[in-house]
Amino acid sequence: KRGGGNSVGGGGGLEWMKMVLDIDPMHFVEIDDLTGLETMAELKPGGAGVVVTEENKLEYVELLSEHYLCGAIRKELSQFLMGFHELVPENALKECGINEKDLALIITGVPVIDVADWRAHCEVETRTPGPEADALLERWWEVVQAMSPEEHAKLLQFATGLSRLPLGGFKQLEPPFKLSLNMQSPDAKLPTAHTCFNTVDVPPYQSTEDCRRKVKFAILEGSGSFAFA
Repeated sequence: KRGGGNSVGGGGGLEWMKMVLDIDPMHFVEIDDLTGLETMAELKPGGAGVVVTEENKLEYVELLSEHYLCGAIRKELSQFLMGFHELVPENALKECGINEKDLALIITGVPVIDVADWRAHCEVETRTPGPEADALLERWWEVVQAMSPEEHAKLLQFATGLSRLPLGGFKQLEPPFKLSLNMQSPDAKLPTAHTCFNTVDVPPYQSTEDCRRKVKFAILEGSGSFAFA
């Protein structure tokens, strides 16, 4: 999850993980997909003897996620990256300020996004419906409508983690795109994206300009900052 909100990174996050995984204490080892039990495969040297605490829980989540994504194909990934960087040197990417999201758009191209389709297939959630929430929703879509194609692509990445939409557009996006209007949240906060749920939490911005400024900062400058849901 990008941004703030309830997360593993917040207070009580470790207890929430223990409850979800039904493991206590937790160690820096792999969790078997079938049994749900810890294995002897260590996430780092000596990991079997390291208990997960509030202080090291984010390191644990990062290592566990990396293990699930890369563990079984680490050798193949290394060989692919060696070949890729022979064609596109890593230092050239860094010098040009190109990150993994920029690279995805360079490879796949900037998608053409129909804002009307986006809005038509957007779910809206708020605990305090009313005129203020309706006005905030209108501000959001006014900002999105005025964006460039490149900014649309960045917003899509921010909200869903995707570089392109599925065939059929937003109607086929699973789960559906959702805006959660947090009318009780401080309006100084940036929007928060829950990419696993294709959801963006929108604070109660009081003007279109403030909404535009916060959204653009989040998608252009803040997209590399992650918390863990």
